Amino acid sequence: MAIDLSKRLGFKTFNILKRIKKTNSQVTLSKKQRKENIKGVFEFNSNSKSESYAKGASAFLVDDVFTTGSTLTEAARILKRNGMKSVWALTLARD
Repeated sequence: MAIDLSKRLGFKTFNILKRIKKTNSQVTLSKKQRKENIKGVFEFNSNSKSESYAKGASAFLVDDVFTTGSTLTEAARILKRNGMKSVWALTLARD
C-alpha cells in the first residue's frame, strides 16, 4: 500500500523501521492493552541510508487500520527518537 501511494505521489519509500517482536492480535484488546501489546515492537533500522534520511526529515507512516492509534504512535516515537523532525500518519483502506 505505501509503495503504491509513494509512486503515485512521487515520494521515495524507505524501510527505516523493523519489527523485532511478534505480538498478539490487537482486535480484542482494550486501548490500554493495545498500547502495552505494541510497546517495544519496532526498532530503527540503523543502516547508513536510514540514518542519513532520518536526521531532520519528515516521514509519512501508512497503515491499513486505525482504531486507537497505538501502532502508529509507537512507530512515530521510535522515528522521532532517531532524528525525524516530524512524523505524519495516514490510514488507507483499499477494496
